Amino acid sequence: MVSTTLLHKLEKLSPELQKKIEEEVDGLLNKNMNSVLIATSVKSFKIEPGFGGAKGFFGEMSDDFDAPIDDLKDYM
Repeated sequence: MVSTTLLHKLEKLSPELQKKIEEEVDGLLNKNMNSVLIATSVKSFKIEPGFGGAKGFFGEMSDDFDAPIDDLKDYM
C-alpha cells in the first residue's frame, strides 16, 4: 500500500524535513480545494440572456466605488 510505504519513508526523515513536506502538502491541498471551489461556483451559476442576467456573478460592488482613489489625487 502506498500510504504505508510513504509513512515509513517520512519517519526516516529529520523533523525539519518532515515539517517542510507537511507545509508543501498543505499548500497543495489548499490549491486543489480552491480550484475545486472556483470550478464548482462557476458551474453552478447560470447566466440568463438579457439585461441583468449576470447579476451577482461578479460579486458585489462596494458603496464607495465612485469615490476618488487616494493614490491618484496627485494626478487630478
